[in-house]
Amino acid sequence: MKENILIEMRNKIDALTRVMQQVIYDVNETKDLSRGTLEVLKKIPGYKKAVDELREEVEKIKDITTEAKKLELDVE
Repeated sequence: MKENILIEMRNKIDALTRVMQQVIYDVNETKDLSRGTLEVLKKIPGYKKAVDELREEVEKIKDITTEAKKLELDVE
């Protein structure tokens, strides 16, 4: 390969490396922010009750989805 092509490839790899390092940094920052937000939410009055209500809703949705899948299987 010509030297200028190799230099161009190296520059692209270096640029991609910098971009990926920034992405990793941003993901870690987002993770830290979300953990901090969750800890703040846990301190709000009524948090436990709200979580319990959400769990019940999720269970209802799971039951409905499971029932729909059973009905689809029983069609044959």
